[in-house]
Amino acid sequence: MGQFLSFSGGVVGIKLLTSTLGPEGYGELALGMTIAIVLQQIFYGPFGQVAFRYYSIYRQKNQLNIFFDALKRIGLWSIAIFVLISLIVGYFAKITISNKWFYLIIFASLFGILDGINGILIALQNAARQRKVVAFFQGLMQWARPLAGVTAVILFSRNGQTALAGFCVAMVFITAYQGKFLGKVGFKSKTDSERSYKDNIYKNFFNYGYPFLIWGIFGAVQFSSDRWILKYFFSDREVGIYSVMYQIANVPVLIIGGILSQFVTPILFEKSNIVNKKTIYRLIKQLNFFLIIIMGFLLIGYYFFSLEILTYIASNKFVTYHRYLPLILISLTLFLITQNLTIFGSSLLNVKVYIFPKIVLSLNTLLLGFLFTYFLGFKGIIISSLIANIIYFLHVIYTNQFLSESHKV
Repeated sequence: MGQFLSFSGGVVGIKLLTSTLGPEGYGELALGMTIAIVLQQIFYGPFGQVAFRYYSIYRQKNQLNIFFDALKRIGLWSIAIFVLISLIVGYFAKITISNKWFYLIIFASLFGILDGINGILIALQNAARQRKVVAFFQGLMQWARPLAGVTAVILFSRNGQTALAGFCVAMVFITAYQGKFLGKVGFKSKTDSERSYKDNIYKNFFNYGYPFLIWGIFGAVQFSSDRWILKYFFSDREVGIYSVMYQIANVPVLIIGGILSQFVTPILFEKSNIVNKKTIYRLIKQLNFFLIIIMGFLLIGYYFFSLEILTYIASNKFVTYHRYLPLILISLTLFLITQNLTIFGSSLLNVKVYIFPKIVLSLNTLLLGFLFTYFLGFKGIIISSLIANIIYFLHVIYTNQFLSESHKV
């Protein structure tokens, strides 16, 4: 039910926002969302990975109260720091570019902070296997954000920053509502006798999380450079068209990836402490096999009905490059498969080995994206992404082979 809510909300959200904003306005919204992506990638994504991985560890130690207290402290400090940075950057943009960019940066930053906190709560609930709660909030989020964004656009102004303001309002209520469920995963108040554990827990968090932070810096380049490359060579219109195609291709990928993270990954992490690592790697391969079968069927539909899909979900204003939709789906599927392969290193508490492949992926995405778009036009950004993900896939396979040999798996 939750996955159906996520899917239907994502599709309806695209339809509502594209209908009210058009390609240019949607492109502006997409550029603003890259700011939120930066916050997610460089901090809240790594923070969520730490929360997800260490929940089961501290639960087994009966120290969840220490765990939650540390998460809360880090979260509060992050909010204060990022709000201050966004105000400084926004003011600089206002005096050097225009008022539009001030509001775009402020609302995008606020949305990034709220979405990041929400992501951490979802990571905790996934780790605690509160699957119904996670599915409910993911579905609610997919519906609430576009509805609030469209309402703001209709009431105030038809532009990207107004839609982002609506997103922020929705996320305030969703995050506050979701926070109430933390008590159901073992939150307790801090006691003086637990203070001695603090330094150790922060050290554990940092040692596990800093590779994700490095990933995130380059991941921000990977997930946002394509929009800015298109903005450089074309205009907001092409950014909007590409963003819609990317989202439509990404909807099934996100849903399937969400199912895996809710139902499978927590079990793998718990079993990684008690079973042979060779069994873990075999299960990951089986997961990817089923993923390939599912996405193969979807690819057939995207190939034969790309024009109809874009017309129905968005509008005929977004169909100019419809024939490239299957290539985007292949690229995103390959990235998800590769991310699943990195679970193997996480189960060994060794994610540092994936830093270099992630750096190579990000640099390839940026450099190949710029070169291919320069020579091939719009389709160049899509082809370059596919090539970059193929290289990433091969790189991670090689890395896992190295891990297997070094751990005698």
